[in-house]
Amino acid sequence: MKIKRMTPVAHDELMALCQALPHAAILGFGLALAKSSLDLESAFEVMPPPMRTMMALLSRVLVNPPEVYWDIQLENDQASHQRAALAEGMERLMKNVRNQDYDEFRRDLQGVSKTLGSHLNSGAVDCQHVFSLLN
Repeated sequence: MKIKRMTPVAHDELMALCQALPHAAILGFGLALAKSSLDLESAFEVMPPPMRTMMALLSRVLVNPPEVYWDIQLENDQASHQRAALAEGMERLMKNVRNQDYDEFRRDLQGVSKTLGSHLNSGAVDCQHVFSLLN
């Protein structure tokens, strides 16, 4: 863990990004999964590394007290901004697919890549490491 000095507002904004956003995505994934009528046992037999990773993240959340994740979502005033951004991102993806707009989809991904900047390649290496542990 690294310690970084910042104002309380900056801390809340950063923690909304680093905690509330990923936890909201994981919780949303779990809620979608729970609504699925597909055979989950079959999925466990064939799921590729991205699904296994999401299942691992979801399972980690579910074995911990719900209060932890409730507090992260409720107590940080900035969390709602991150949840809204996540919902907007999903809406954008749905729109691109509904309109069969591959070019816009590609531009969106290029924009995300640009946002990651120099961290893109190290993130890809981290992901490959995680996936290698799952195989």
